[in-house]
Amino acid sequence: MKCINYLTVLTLTALIVIGCGGKEGRITDHLSKGHSYMDQNDFEKARVEFKNVLQIEPKNVDAMYSMGKVLEKTRKYGPAHQHYKQVIELDPAHVDAIKDLALIYMGAGELALAEENAKKALELAPENTDVLTLQGNLYVRKNDLTRAKEYVGKALEKESFNPAASMILATIKLREGQKEESLKIVEDSAKNNPDHIGLKAELVKYYAAANDSERAIQLIKEVIDLKPGDYSIRKQLAGYFSSLKRYDDAKAVLQESIAKAPEDVQIKLDYIDFLSQSESVESAESTLNAYIAENPAMYALRFGLAQLYTRNKNLEKAVKIYDDIIKEDGKEAYGLEARNRKAQYLAGNNKFDEAMVYVEEVLKENPNDLEALLMRGNIALIRKDPQTAIADFRVVLRENPNLSDVMKKLAAAHVQNNELPIAIDTLKRAIVQNPKDVDALYRFGQLMATVGDHTSAIANYKNVLLLKENDKDALSGLFQAQLGAKAYDDALQTADRIKSKYQDEAMGYYLAGVGKQAKGNLDASIKEYKAALAKESNGVEPLSALVKLYVSQKRPDLAINELDKVLTNNPQNIVARNIKGEVLLSQKKLDAARREFEAVLEIDPKYVFPYRNLANVMMAKGDMNAAEGIFKKGIANTEGSLRLIFDLASFYEQTGNPDAAIAQYEMLYTKDPGSLAAVNNMAMLLATYKNDQESIGKAKTLIEPLKSSTNPAYLDTVGWVYYKSGEFERAISVLEQAVAAAPKQPLLHYHLGMAYYLKGDRHKAKENLELAVDNEQKYTGKDEARSVLQSLNNA
Repeated sequence: MKCINYLTVLTLTALIVIGCGGKEGRITDHLSKGHSYMDQNDFEKARVEFKNVLQIEPKNVDAMYSMGKVLEKTRKYGPAHQHYKQVIELDPAHVDAIKDLALIYMGAGELALAEENAKKALELAPENTDVLTLQGNLYVRKNDLTRAKEYVGKALEKESFNPAASMILATIKLREGQKEESLKIVEDSAKNNPDHIGLKAELVKYYAAANDSERAIQLIKEVIDLKPGDYSIRKQLAGYFSSLKRYDDAKAVLQESIAKAPEDVQIKLDYIDFLSQSESVESAESTLNAYIAENPAMYALRFGLAQLYTRNKNLEKAVKIYDDIIKEDGKEAYGLEARNRKAQYLAGNNKFDEAMVYVEEVLKENPNDLEALLMRGNIALIRKDPQTAIADFRVVLRENPNLSDVMKKLAAAHVQNNELPIAIDTLKRAIVQNPKDVDALYRFGQLMATVGDHTSAIANYKNVLLLKENDKDALSGLFQAQLGAKAYDDALQTADRIKSKYQDEAMGYYLAGVGKQAKGNLDASIKEYKAALAKESNGVEPLSALVKLYVSQKRPDLAINELDKVLTNNPQNIVARNIKGEVLLSQKKLDAARREFEAVLEIDPKYVFPYRNLANVMMAKGDMNAAEGIFKKGIANTEGSLRLIFDLASFYEQTGNPDAAIAQYEMLYTKDPGSLAAVNNMAMLLATYKNDQESIGKAKTLIEPLKSSTNPAYLDTVGWVYYKSGEFERAISVLEQAVAAAPKQPLLHYHLGMAYYLKGDRHKAKENLELAVDNEQKYTGKDEARSVLQSLNNA
């Protein structure tokens, strides 16, 4: 009999064990740990485990989906959305990923995409409770409560007290006015799901709304027992006690929290906030100073004291704390933070140059300090320096890609930089990240209206109104979008809604007037404008609209009558008096108009519009020197009004003084580098009247922000600058776009014709120059167009 070599057996066994614990074993282990952490709501540890799996096997569907859930649970909806999409690419039948993706789309207000994915999920799993609940939720969003009840009912047949389905059914009952039935549904579901925090939280809302505070408090305490380490729930309880003015109870909760976590600075700072509101600022200050005395090296407490001083307008003390920390900590972490805080204070007081000194000090030490980059970006946005703002906000988002507030700022910077498609995409990401961000939805509505997509604008304003019912700005935006879409009846319904909800205000009547005027119902429009003025006798918008309507009907006397009514009640109403002057000017009653404008300026010498109008009176009289003097006086009295600088530049253009016009545009550009109109006009003047290399080079630099524009005037300038610099191919390419956008503008055909002429394309040159001269319009270069055309005809 052969002897067994036990060493060999042991070695083979060890190899087998190692084999079993290899790649697959490690994946199984990480997944198991990740799911366990998910069950414990420890999302950070779960994230690490699922990330480990994806590093081993990048296409592991379980880990990819679970990572999406972690991101969703931590409110990082954008990245969660991407993970779910990747799961579906790997496994097109993954019902949970499809369902969760639909929920994210629904939260972002993308109902069409939500429905598309919900339909896929229903086809794959028609009996799945969560999928049925999703369908019910969608129909609630669409306000089809009958279909919603149908699907939620099916879900509850399969799982009687499913929390999500129960809460949706409760919402339906609430919308139907059945409050008691709604409450009973949630209560029954909570009894059958005693550890479900969401149901308890929902019940707290019901009880709080019904002033049943004891039951609400009991429920919050039950949630605390379920999550004893979650301070945010104790903070909620303290806040609820405060809302009931049970300050001693609130104080006891916060003090107990401090006792349980004495090293937690944030709990102490929350307690200080509570004291400042419920007792006195002095009490809060003395308590916080006591904490600081116990631990003077804890800078976070000192920053908290500075914030307390800032909130209570004791800014000198706040700044002293920052200065002390800067001296003590130098250029270490807290010293840099103190510089950032001081920069915020200075920027908040419009001391941007001083703020930038501290911001640059921080960035010199740490070029990636996100707070300093954000501050520099904010200041750049205020100063209309979009390129700097875009660069800084992008760095911040690269480090923290889920900051929806920074995404909104980045979108605003792209709007300033005339990059509307990028702005739209950026705002979309912000909304996906935070679907209930009313401000982002509102901004998106504004942006879509700006680009002419009124359908999307309407959808976004409606999403705002779902979250913030009867919000005045959203209703106004919705009206304007509906008007833009020529959905006049819908717009008038919105105006009626504003009338109903804001009965004592003029806004709804004014908008109704605008809507009826757009429909061509002018008599009804006049009645609405008058009703608006009855609500608000000094209302600028309805008064202006009514006057313009009368003037357009060639009934200026009625316009003057309305203005005189307002002025009789309030002779100091400078807006009404200025409008009266404009009506008189339109009638060529120059002396009467001048008296009105001069009267306005006696009341308010800083009011911009009367200077413009008074200058127009002088120009109509042929007194150009007087007009120039009025513009200059207005600029001096209004401390450099950008509008008046622009007007003076235009005046110099019209009166044949291009050098003076260029100087004014240069001044305007220095004050407001984001003014595309100033950039455009200065570049065109340089290209038209200057031939030296320096001027043409400057014009080429100026046109950079104009290249992405769709405005034909701006494209014409870009093309003309290329023409003057000898780049005829580039000039023709851009000028063709300008002509396509505005085919009836002779000046554009002149520029395009000249570019073709110098390129050597005589046929296209002749074709465009004929269009340039065959009209009554006057423009600089028309004589050249005729001369070149004649030479082509004689050739």
